[in-house]
Amino acid sequence: MRRLGLVAVSQPIFLDELGDNFVNALDDDYLARCYPVRRFLEQAIPVAFSTDAPVVQSFDPWSGIKAAVLRRARSGVVIAAAETISVAQAIEAYTAGSAYAEGTESFKGHLAPGQVADFVVVDRDPLRTEIEALDQLKTEEVYVGGERRWPTDDAGA
Repeated sequence: MRRLGLVAVSQPIFLDELGDNFVNALDDDYLARCYPVRRFLEQAIPVAFSTDAPVVQSFDPWSGIKAAVLRRARSGVVIAAAETISVAQAIEAYTAGSAYAEGTESFKGHLAPGQVADFVVVDRDPLRTEIEALDQLKTEEVYVGGERRWPTDDAGA
């Protein structure tokens, strides 16, 4: 994949929402290699995360980040524990990784001079939040192009 310049685009929420199907359908060897995100990163293969909505119920990236870190099916079974990543790595996959996958990394994916500055402000630091509570982060503000777009003072918007 690295030699060919491919990007691994994955939907970690599948581990949570569809993980029990994986556990029931895949043998142990295959299940141990399911969604090998850590392996991709260790091999310097770019990783981008997405939600694949509307295939899944949750299109909240915080739920996907939680799923990427815990790798746990709804039944509690952990899927390929060796492939877990950190919250910071999961955020990177959703932001810079996704910008790289779509070829927009020169102006998207990071908060830095020359970037478009699309970002959200949440109610607490996701890097210091308990993993189990990541999907409970609340968005307080949304910025697009560096301008606050939500909440808006225009109640009708």
